[in-house]
Amino acid sequence: MSPNQTYRDVVHVTPASSEIDLRQQSLIDNLGRLVDNQPESIIPATHPDIATSLDPSLLAPYIASRATYKMDAISKDFPPISTDVARSIFPLVDPLDLDIVLTWKIRDTERSGQIASHGIRLGPEFSKVENLRRKIEAALLSGGKQTRTMYEETGRLRKLLLDSVLDGALAKEDDPLVVRGYLDNANAGVAQFDLAQGYVLLCKSFEIHTDHQSCIGTHDSRGS
Repeated sequence: MSPNQTYRDVVHVTPASSEIDLRQQSLIDNLGRLVDNQPESIIPATHPDIATSLDPSLLAPYIASRATYKMDAISKDFPPISTDVARSIFPLVDPLDLDIVLTWKIRDTERSGQIASHGIRLGPEFSKVENLRRKIEAALLSGGKQTRTMYEETGRLRKLLLDSVLDGALAKEDDPLVVRGYLDNANAGVAQFDLAQGYVLLCKSFEIHTDHQSCIGTHDSRGS
């Protein structure tokens, strides 16, 4: 490619295994232990194997780049969790992420290198902490004073931990499909006509939108 050129291609992506835990239950269980103030009960995460299709010469730079990206994301999304604990409970590779490693070389020179793009999401986000949220809500409703005090403690760091777990990156919900309707001659979605003058032709348009594509359709409706 020459400078300022754009290249487009289709990349076929298949999961490395059919037994991927997309809900990341072991991570959620460990976060629950932190919320319950039981760090001694944490079970270290099992890190998935890196795809064997990756060239061996790219493996070490990729792992270093992925680790930096992962720790930056964790420090932003879960600031109360220490670096050591984060390395213990968060897997290096998120099962919902797609990483792309690109290699480059300038012709007729010795210059070459690689760059990695991390954390590409191929589908809508869904919350992974709803069961944990229900557990905490049930404890607040039915637990004794000690249990309620544990969850209701208003210390700044504890509240920040609860918020980052229950309302943070792992709680995101995306609507994969959005439908918007439009009506000609409407004011704030309301159209008024004098039907005493005869039938009225209404032109209704709708837009179906996803994260990946958008299409427009129209529908005519006659009334009298």
